[in-house]
Amino acid sequence: MMKIVVSEGRDPAFHLAVEEVLFFEGEFDSLLFLYRNSPSVIVGKHQNPWIEVNLAQAEAEAVPVFRRISGGGCVVHDEGNVNYSLILKDVPSKTVDFPALYAPVLQGLREMGLDIQTSERNDFRIDGKKISGSAQYMRRDTTLFHGTLLFDSDLDRIHRLLDRQGELEFETHAAPSVPAPIVNLSEYLSELSTDGFMEKWIQGIRGAANGELWQPGHELMEKAETLAEEKYRTWEWNRGMTPLFTVKWKDHEIKVKNGRFLELSDCFDQTWVGKEMPEDFLRWIKEQNVY
Repeated sequence: MMKIVVSEGRDPAFHLAVEEVLFFEGEFDSLLFLYRNSPSVIVGKHQNPWIEVNLAQAEAEAVPVFRRISGGGCVVHDEGNVNYSLILKDVPSKTVDFPALYAPVLQGLREMGLDIQTSERNDFRIDGKKISGSAQYMRRDTTLFHGTLLFDSDLDRIHRLLDRQGELEFETHAAPSVPAPIVNLSEYLSELSTDGFMEKWIQGIRGAANGELWQPGHELMEKAETLAEEKYRTWEWNRGMTPLFTVKWKDHEIKVKNGRFLELSDCFDQTWVGKEMPEDFLRWIKEQNVY
């Protein structure tokens, strides 16, 4: 029997922490965690936020950018986007059949009359457009498969926040996102609100997986709040975990390691070495009068 946890909150950092605590400490065979976030951007563990996100735009709109524990690409969340996390325990990760794992989630959508297709990347699509991207995190006999589901998201905001600055050349081994055309499911279920959609989806999932609603204990939630504060709300995790990269333009070059300046061309003030890289990097460069 699958346990189903539904969060009423909207805190991205807390939800990332809940997911990690459930992964490592939750006692169950299989679990589905459903939640929605306030506007935020979530990058994959091995990604570079300065490349993936228009951080200047995110800063202007007061949209925070977080890093998750799984790989995969960058996603934008808001209250119209429903997130699902599937955790499977006591099964060797290398043997996990992902289509079988997410089958109840998919069946719950199809029972609403939606003609959902899946891709080789385990994304969900409708009429050729992406409605759900996914990523995985595996540790021995525990597997996390999680994804987004666009129901009534602000697609314009998604495009604004992921509009990458093309004026600079980046060299990095960080994992890039794979852009794709997207669409909201509300275009196909216009009679439903996001809350109404979730109710019907959960009902379909429960039937497909013989699932039961479950609430994690107070101790687990306290651990999640501590983890959110000590990890997911910190610069050291969200920016400091960025892989080494180099920025080039004209004859200038800057190397950045763990989100801090490592080497700068001679034209720069060398006291910047070791300091945190600004969110609006392009503006900072222009302010140095070397652009």
